[in-house]
Amino acid sequence: MLLPILPFEGDPGVGLDAFFHAIYTKKERLAILLGSGNSEVTENLAKVVPYWNILQVSYGSMSPALSDRSEFPYFYRTIAPDSSHNPARIAFLKRFSWETVTAFSQNEDVYSLAVNDLVTELETANITCKSTITFAETEIEEQLRALKLYGRGWMDAVEPRAPGLAAH
Repeated sequence: MLLPILPFEGDPGVGLDAFFHAIYTKKERLAILLGSGNSEVTENLAKVVPYWNILQVSYGSMSPALSDRSEFPYFYRTIAPDSSHNPARIAFLKRFSWETVTAFSQNEDVYSLAVNDLVTELETANITCKSTITFAETEIEEQLRALKLYGRGWMDAVEPRAPGLAAH
């Protein structure tokens, strides 16, 4: 039996509830759990499916934590983890000779693990991560304004502008 599980709008409790409902109300044995596309929901489900020897396949969960085969032995995905993009990010930075960057991410475990991996790889590539800025989903505009002001202050210190000229 294959049970498709939807993302549940990021609510791990709803995902676990649907899983347990399927386990205890269906007559057929659940062999494969398809979903979720949300990393937080997927991680919570991936912690319980081994107790029933159920394979879990996700089409959209990109958390690097899910790559840990010892913790998630029954988990598979059809999309690469976020951290797999780091070599391309670093190549992009090197191509434009950027030696100092700021990492900007949402303040959820899924994203902080990816940023931590990126910062480690940046150090190995001799690129300085001046700061990491995290934000809640509700305060992105505020953080973007702060980043813009921070960037303008840094650029003005490096290249003073004539009065009245806008920063680009």
